[in-house]
Amino acid sequence: MMLYIFLFNLIISGLWCQDIERVIVEQGQPFSFDCQLDDLVYFGRKINEWSEIQENNENYLYLNINFNYITKDNILRVKSDSAQSKHIGFYACRKPTWISTSMNSIYQLILADVQSFYWNHICYAPTGSCERLDDVYDENLSKFEVIDQTNVELFCCASVTGYKNVNVYMNPIGDIRGNVEINRKQEIDGSWFVCANQRTILKRTPFLNQQTLTCELLIDDRRHSILSSVIIIKDPIRTDSTFEHSFSKERNQNDGYFNKYTSGIGRSRRRMTTGKKIAIIIGSILAGLFLLGLIIFVIVFIYRIQKHYSSVRTSEPPRYLNERNINGEEPIYEEPTQLSVKTPVFMRC
Repeated sequence: MMLYIFLFNLIISGLWCQDIERVIVEQGQPFSFDCQLDDLVYFGRKINEWSEIQENNENYLYLNINFNYITKDNILRVKSDSAQSKHIGFYACRKPTWISTSMNSIYQLILADVQSFYWNHICYAPTGSCERLDDVYDENLSKFEVIDQTNVELFCCASVTGYKNVNVYMNPIGDIRGNVEINRKQEIDGSWFVCANQRTILKRTPFLNQQTLTCELLIDDRRHSILSSVIIIKDPIRTDSTFEHSFSKERNQNDGYFNKYTSGIGRSRRRMTTGKKIAIIIGSILAGLFLLGLIIFVIVFIYRIQKHYSSVRTSEPPRYLNERNINGEEPIYEEPTQLSVKTPVFMRC
């Protein structure tokens, strides 16, 4: 039992300790690697997931791999005329025996490729201040129109696989804030994302109103590709308030009457506004006093009328006898005494 564990650990350690040789090739270019003449050839998308490649095996015809036997040098050369994404993976050589599980040699094919290379911008200004126009016939050329005194941030970025030395160059333009910064990030698959950026203010100079932005992708200290954009600086956008002011000025110039009395009317309106406020306050006070006096007058007038026309008795009130008769009858009503007695009057002529 201990023997099996020892052999298993030996096999695993042998697999992990094997050196892997990287084969970097650009897309469409030929690649090859060598095994010994009597070796078997294996292929796997991932390490240690091997499948044997046989020369006439239909399962691997899509790889278009050729076997060249060089007997004098005891070499089996495995070759492909055009490297494509289907070839990406691991290749290995091993002796045809069931005892040995380790590979004599392992190769990793990496397809060197520039996945993307571009430039972009962020415009810190109102909508319409920045406009990019790409060239229809050449994707590496473009035109960038910017309003004068616009604050922008420019980027030149590249995503590259299979290369170690990758750099991006961007020329400083405008009134740059700081320096051109270079940022690098390596992805899990080994590819690199490199980006150069600068923040600047694009404005006119007394001698020219355009500049040129240049982005260069450098791989292994050699220029791989270049992007270029002509930056044209335009006049500021006229606002609506400016348009309305000019329109009002033109209308007043065409009308002599308004052009003559405009300033005087403005001043008199300010004075009339203050006078109206004072007049409203005084009027309110006088109206209150008048209303109060009117109420007092009405009260006094009504009181005097009531006193002048008070009621007068024309006859004596009925009198009742206070004494009751002995028999307990109701009090006897006594007729009122006449104030005067009518007697005939005789006159002599």
